[in-house]
Amino acid sequence: REFECDLLWGYHGFVPSESVSHLRMGFYKGEMFTEDPTISRDVLPLFELMKQKAPHYVTVALDPEGSGPDTHYKVLQAVSAACKLYSECEEARGKEGLKIWGYRNVWFRFHPTEAKIMY
Repeated sequence: REFECDLLWGYHGFVPSESVSHLRMGFYKGEMFTEDPTISRDVLPLFELMKQKAPHYVTVALDPEGSGPDTHYKVLQAVSAACKLYSECEEARGKEGLKIWGYRNVWFRFHPTEAKIMY
């Protein structure tokens, strides 16, 4: 899936190796029901990466709980916590606001006319 993501960002003019970071959160172990994200294991590494990269955008799957893989909802929890920490840190002060691009993925069924953006 990381390759597919890199192709998409490359198509839009980004150099994935410079602009995209694929994270393997600590709770993601390939099991059916994974453990909950933790601050030290999942949130703080993401927060540190955000301080290092100073992103303009963060993308995350916005699957309501129960509509897709359990991991998507847990990633959303960890990303939300890291974005909150980042918005309050000194490195983010005075910078243009962080934008979060949420997307529905293949696990969420919807009619194409409900899409706001299509590629």
